[in-house]
Amino acid sequence: MMQMLSPDLLDRRAIALIELVDFAGRPVDPPAQLQGEGLKFFSKGNGRFVLLEAPDFAEYSASFLTPPSAPAASSKTASIDIISGDPSFLSRRAELKLPRNAEPTARTDPASLFQPVRLTLLPATNAPIPASAAALRVIVTHKTNRKLVGNALVRVRSANGKFTAAGMTDLSGEALLLIPYFPISFTTGAANVEDSLAATATVVADPAQIDLTEPADLAVKKMARGGAPLLADPDKIGAAFPAPANGTTLRLSARRVATLAMEWTPP
Repeated sequence: MMQMLSPDLLDRRAIALIELVDFAGRPVDPPAQLQGEGLKFFSKGNGRFVLLEAPDFAEYSASFLTPPSAPAASSKTASIDIISGDPSFLSRRAELKLPRNAEPTARTDPASLFQPVRLTLLPATNAPIPASAAALRVIVTHKTNRKLVGNALVRVRSANGKFTAAGMTDLSGEALLLIPYFPISFTTGAANVEDSLAATATVVADPAQIDLTEPADLAVKKMARGGAPLLADPDKIGAAFPAPANGTTLRLSARRVATLAMEWTPP
């Protein structure tokens, strides 16, 4: 993998534009590295990266003046590892369907080459919690063997359906979920005011990607890994494993951080 920092000339067709965003959908520009076999990126700053080269795309990239006919749209998949240099963001993996739609008349198509692929960098457990956000801290253990579960996807949804958030567990089985711009009070019934809202949290995981750790072995395992992050694609996991109908109930509030201990049951 090569990451271009200052190209001399861009005389080729770009393959995709990637935009990194935070939990609130705002562009972020951490010192991230984008890696993938045979992939070459150019950093545009403000959280945006251009994918310039990929395996089997040499002729595609050279077709600068007219939209190329091959390969067929979305017929290839590129796996990208996003390694965050900012400890408040989790590193992650992402899969891109390539090529993007290169027709200039299809600019509004979400799969258009002219639309950025927005990838969310989820918060790490030490991320700052904005005063305007509701926060949930979760620790996930395996239902049967009680081991800590890394690479689990935790989702929370308010009872009224207006607020949602997601988080991924780290090596410690812990996740932080942040809901931006959460109201400080809610009117219920006849002029009753509450400072929290009912919600439900759920946890899913891909058995092929989980990282299980005995609590007593966590410190040694962290040292052995030398800070290497867990990598998984939360979007792919979320699509493959729908949220269970029954979850864990809680109350969300901008005034205090909710905490949960959750169990993951293998599918």
